[in-house]
Amino acid sequence: MFFLLLLAGLLKFYNESLDASQKEAVCFSLAQKELSIIHGPPGTGKTTTVVEIVLQAVQHDQKVLCCAPSNIAVDNLVERLAAHKARILRLGHPARLLESIQHHSLDAVLARGDNAQIVADIRKEIDQAFVCVAFHLSQSGP
Repeated sequence: MFFLLLLAGLLKFYNESLDASQKEAVCFSLAQKELSIIHGPPGTGKTTTVVEIVLQAVQHDQKVLCCAPSNIAVDNLVERLAAHKARILRLGHPARLLESIQHHSLDAVLARGDNAQIVADIRKEIDQAFVCVAFHLSQSGP
């Protein structure tokens, strides 16, 4: 579908300042059926390119999973997507996330949801079970 939009010249870029190689990467990625990898040295516009790819895919009702080699790289992507009011769920330990994106974390989304109390009760039960298991293991000896 994206390929047809590209051929027809109907793909409108969210970021008009993308250079030719970034536009090519966006088009290539959108034309893939399963997977696309964006790589390159620091400062070459990878995050800008990925933001465009995600926005284009979401506009066409596709779901997107992004990953990166560091928490800060994922956090940068989340911040950039959030500026476009994209619906985002950031997975990762809350202590390792930037403060500015905490509200996109799984914990924060669950806490705001309709079933927040159920989730809290389940977590409490899990914590209690861990305490019981740890106690029994400590009593069983070597």
